[in-house]
Amino acid sequence: MTTSEKIVIDEGFCYPSFPILDNGDVFVCLRFTEPDLSEHICKYSEIRLINIETKIVKWNCSLKDEGDYVTSKPILHKNKYYITTNNYIIALNKNDGSIVWQIKYKLWITNINIIDDLIYLCNDKEIKVINCENGKTIKSKKYRVKWLDSKVVKHNNRLFVSTSNSKIIEVNIDTLEIENEFKYSGGWAIASTPIFTNNLMLSNSYASYASCFDLTTNETLWRTNKQVGAEPKQLLDEDNQLFFIVEILQVYRLSAITIKNGKKLWTQEYHIQDLKNLNDKSIIGLLKNKNGQYFIGIINKRDGIIEKEICSTKYNFDKRFEYRLWKGAEICVYKEKIIITYSPNEIFIIMNKNNIT
Repeated sequence: MTTSEKIVIDEGFCYPSFPILDNGDVFVCLRFTEPDLSEHICKYSEIRLINIETKIVKWNCSLKDEGDYVTSKPILHKNKYYITTNNYIIALNKNDGSIVWQIKYKLWITNINIIDDLIYLCNDKEIKVINCENGKTIKSKKYRVKWLDSKVVKHNNRLFVSTSNSKIIEVNIDTLEIENEFKYSGGWAIASTPIFTNNLMLSNSYASYASCFDLTTNETLWRTNKQVGAEPKQLLDEDNQLFFIVEILQVYRLSAITIKNGKKLWTQEYHIQDLKNLNDKSIIGLLKNKNGQYFIGIINKRDGIIEKEICSTKYNFDKRFEYRLWKGAEICVYKEKIIITYSPNEIFIIMNKNNIT
């Protein structure tokens, strides 16, 4: 039998975002606002580490500036959490939440990753490489693009990042100069972080197709058609060699693609907010039903059928959430637990994920 827990934040209306499981604790970002305001409005933000079993807040960190909030998925690396906000890059001590360092930047569209013990910050059209220990910039490079729209990722000692200019670029690990470009037709943003299996690179996009590139030749191996302009999300199932693509707006659907040849195994008309691998047979998704309510669904990988719905919330999702939830509403799957933030003031924990299905 599946055991579920729920942590309730009861000091005002807030949107829990970007959860991270840290042993028996949950790291979570809380954006406080008023229940009747636009979902984009923020009055103030806090970051908390909460014990799952006792529900006790082990530490709390309030962001310095009024209206400031976390803008991209935080990273736990060694003994620190690294976060970006509207105005700062911040390193927090994981043990007590104290600020180790914070650097003020004017941040726009941001993504961070840590590669080889260095922070790679994508901000607008620039990559900054930053020292993890003190926050000092080591090197930086601006590109002739509208903006960079993914984090930098490393594969086989090569660095890749998606752009808003219909291409994924490969940058030199030492100089950050562009070495290769992987192009999509049209003027659409990629808006998906490249993912890899063996020596293949895959990515969904806002363009009329998702692509697979052979990194031995840097040539396109296959393209799979999708609705042009539909917001892209994606998931790789490396064990079963499946690539799941999500389309949001204009159409709402989820498709499973065979990586070997780019053929669609199935397509289902689902409105997907988030999607993660659960086990060999199933994926777990944050979906919206015809009544406008979001729920957690267990989806069979081989036919796309929803086999189970779990973690119901009593919150009534109104027209503010017609198209999507707030940034940071997501599912995080770990070895024995699943953490879910998709309802205001609530953090769901599924304690025994192996028995869900």
